[in-house]
Amino acid sequence: MPRNLLTSHMLHRLVPFAAAFAAAACSGPKQCPEGLEKDTAKSKQLEIWCRSKDGKIASWTELQPDGKGRRQTCNYSAGAAEGSYFAWYTNGKVWIEGVYRGGEKAGKWAQFTEAGDLTAKGEYRFGRFVAGAPVGRMALCEDMKP
Repeated sequence: MPRNLLTSHMLHRLVPFAAAFAAAACSGPKQCPEGLEKDTAKSKQLEIWCRSKDGKIASWTELQPDGKGRRQTCNYSAGAAEGSYFAWYTNGKVWIEGVYRGGEKAGKWAQFTEAGDLTAKGEYRFGRFVAGAPVGRMALCEDMKP
């Protein structure tokens, strides 16, 4: 039997997961990451702010102009952008991905075509471009005030 075929046992286990995934995909972007609550006072029509109960951790998501999908998102810790950054095309494919540390771009950043092909890679240290091609110029996370 070829290795790439699903066994009936595997298929049985995937069906509930696939149904849950399809339901989530149809319901639009998730409002807030686990453990955070929507900040209704700060959120706007195309922006969702979420924060922890103690206010130390926050996330920001900008929605696509039609409001049906995410355009870009980042997280904050102690008031500075921290962790993964993603931007998406309107078709839902990743456009840009990178990392923030202490409110500045850090490490490797990548930019992709709408078809998913890598078009540029750049490296940042302490927010400064140091190698490759500049990526993430549209990232607003370092300018946002959580």
